[in-house]
Amino acid sequence: MRTFGAAWRFITIFPFFTRAGDDEVDLLRRCGWTFPFIGLILGLVTGAAVWLLAAVLPVPVVAALAVTVLAMYSAGFHLDGLSDCGDALLSPGRDKEKCLAIMKDSRIGAHGAMALVLLLLTKYACLAATPDRYGLAAMAFLMPLAGRAGMLWVMGLLPYARSEGLGNIIVVTMGHIALGIVALAAAAFLTVGPVRAVAVMAVWLAVSLAWTLYLKRRLGGATGDCYGAACELAETAAGIGLLVTVST
Repeated sequence: MRTFGAAWRFITIFPFFTRAGDDEVDLLRRCGWTFPFIGLILGLVTGAAVWLLAAVLPVPVVAALAVTVLAMYSAGFHLDGLSDCGDALLSPGRDKEKCLAIMKDSRIGAHGAMALVLLLLTKYACLAATPDRYGLAAMAFLMPLAGRAGMLWVMGLLPYARSEGLGNIIVVTMGHIALGIVALAAAAFLTVGPVRAVAVMAVWLAVSLAWTLYLKRRLGGATGDCYGAACELAETAAGIGLLVTVST
């Protein structure tokens, strides 16, 4: 539970299980296995809230509120990572060191703003396009789990691209990645059925692996910003995967 608490404080804005004398660095080093379970808890909260709100509010309003809640779980920290990656990586021809320097810059540029707008618009469109209250709640449940499980791919398959940084201490193994896959598959199967679960997993896997391979080619590794972007992309992928079967 202490390890879980350290991970919870690391990837959300909510204080949890803070204890005096804990070695935060040591706890974070061992916290990779907790990410899918944190996503599961956030998904349950989001799905339940969306289910209740959809009974009294129009779907577009509920979709906008859901996107807001998803962003605020980390106070926009993961979205900040996405925008930093957009500024650094979307312009061709930049070498690794230039990209890493841009990621450290707190200012946002045109490419980062474009990445943010397009991703948030896609998330909103996925939620708003869901035809029924049940599907809307299921998507809101799956997105946070998919995002936190998607971070494990980048953490587990790529080295840290800098010599320093808090993300450098988190150790993720193939067992952690497998746990994330199993958690998402089980949740998808239970909430949307086997056919839709396969579609969700297929799109989620494709996007997560594509992002990992792209980072390997451009940076030879990953940074904390890349982890945040992986979370946002994986959340969006789960929404798209669910819509693939809804719309056919």
